[in-house]
Amino acid sequence: MLKIKEGTKIFVSIEPIDARKSIDSLACLVQEKFNDTPQSGNLFIFFNKSKDKVKVLYWDEIGFALHYKRLETHRFAVPKLTNMSHMGNH
Repeated sequence: MLKIKEGTKIFVSIEPIDARKSIDSLACLVQEKFNDTPQSGNLFIFFNKSKDKVKVLYWDEIGFALHYKRLETHRFAVPKLTNMSHMGNH
């Protein structure tokens, strides 16, 4: 179970990602697109184009954690996925 500490910011990418991206690739996106450090303790959420997969990256004080979920028959309800220039904090 993921426990979110008070004051944690949650960043949601509205640009789809390749669901094969690793922790290191997602950490680079955090720095480039959210202007945040991946070790901040904040949550960074990424969806794939078909919105049936989600990855949540965060730093838990001793290392990175990556939560991954794949839906079999449904899709996540997320903002319309656009280009990288529209990534932001929601």
